[in-house]
Amino acid sequence: MALSNRSSAGRSSSRNSGGMGMVVFGVAALLLAGGAGGVWYFMRPSAPKLVANGGGAPAPGVSAQPQPVVPAPAPLPAVTPAPVAVTPAPKPVDPAPVAPGDASSPAVNTPGATPPGAAYAPVAAPAQLTPQTGHVQEELTQGVALIEAGKVIEGRAILSEILFNYTADLKPENAAWIRAKLTDINGTFAYGKRNLTGDDITALYTVKSGDRVDGIANKYKLPRGVLLQVNGLSDPRLMRVDQKMKVILGPVHARIVKHEFRLDLYVLNANGAKIYLKSFPVGLGRDDSTPVGKFHIALNNGPGGKMAKPSWTDPETNQHYNPGDPKNPIGQYWMRLEGLDEATATYHGYGIHGTIDAASVGKQESHGCVRLTDKDIEELFGTLYEVRSNIEILP
Repeated sequence: MALSNRSSAGRSSSRNSGGMGMVVFGVAALLLAGGAGGVWYFMRPSAPKLVANGGGAPAPGVSAQPQPVVPAPAPLPAVTPAPVAVTPAPKPVDPAPVAPGDASSPAVNTPGATPPGAAYAPVAAPAQLTPQTGHVQEELTQGVALIEAGKVIEGRAILSEILFNYTADLKPENAAWIRAKLTDINGTFAYGKRNLTGDDITALYTVKSGDRVDGIANKYKLPRGVLLQVNGLSDPRLMRVDQKMKVILGPVHARIVKHEFRLDLYVLNANGAKIYLKSFPVGLGRDDSTPVGKFHIALNNGPGGKMAKPSWTDPETNQHYNPGDPKNPIGQYWMRLEGLDEATATYHGYGIHGTIDAASVGKQESHGCVRLTDKDIEELFGTLYEVRSNIEILP
């Protein structure tokens, strides 16, 4: 067995040697036949092997074939955003400074108020009414017709209702006409000597022994001043027993319309309706500082109250004026306003008073108070009653 194996190995070796010779011969032939192309084929670099995980890294020991370089994209030009218009939040507005002694609450601005220093020009009453529309025209026609027919009480009530309840729909010139008409009527029948039978805002009182002017005035909720004025008495001692004294059924109330610089007086009739009496021009606070709301005349047991010949200290200069001083800027009469609800209870130091500067009436020139001329404040002082007289201030 061993001998046979060796023979096989020898034969195999001879065959392998012959095969190698044939290979060498073939290669030489190929080299001669293929030339440079054959040399390139055998000498070409091997293709890179990829790692199994697909990451693209070449196998160890194999140089990576150079890849084309892709240029980095050019940077985008910087874009400046368009400016956005921003409206800044409004700064809080400080309330108008309040001088010492005036109200501690901020002023209430009035739309369309007359600028400080400018005088208000009241609308003049025309010779006749201008046409209205709707219900106001019907009421006007009826009220005027009643007065012309001699039914003054009924006509006065209708025209007063229009003044107080239809302000927004009433033309200014017609409002001025109504005020002028009613002032004339009341000058005759309320403040004058003539009487209207069945009048619901006046009465006749027969003086009795022991009566005093103050007692009669208090009975009808009036200050003594208006009682003396209506009856033409310069001295209360001139009153006589059995004398017929005309009285206005008080109390008398006031409405102040700021944008028209006007104070209207009125009373309530038996039905509680407002009946117009008369009006006064007024001056108001600088920078629209006169407050709006409901007030009454304070009692004298507080700081101020209702006083004739008041003393006063200017809150801006601290200059003091003694009672009766003719240079006192607030004149010779003072009535302190007292708030009637939560909205007005915070106002302090406001009042209605006179002035030594009559030209300031119709303007915004006070510290916030309501001012009247000397003649008008004297009459108003004798008309409004402490606590009983309500004062409403409108924008």
